[in-house]
Amino acid sequence: MQAEMKKTRSALAKEVVTVVSAEGGVTIEITGDQRVKNILISEKLLINADAESLGDVLVKSVNEAIQQSQSMAASRLEKLTAGLGLGLS
Repeated sequence: MQAEMKKTRSALAKEVVTVVSAEGGVTIEITGDQRVKNILISEKLLINADAESLGDVLVKSVNEAIQQSQSMAASRLEKLTAGLGLGLS
């Protein structure tokens, strides 16, 4: 069981979730272990947004990426704990 858990966590670290938000203005790439790999901001958004609104968009985008990454990780880990009666799934 522990070996499978390590294997799954290692695989999650290599999987990347891509989240596009702000009508394509921001793209976040995050791994299954919640490490942000890349943030792309469109030139259009940089030109048209003030610092405060750009910050708001980035916070929202990163939070959405983290949530999707956590959901993916939970789904993978639930498969390991299902049926064990640990109350984790």
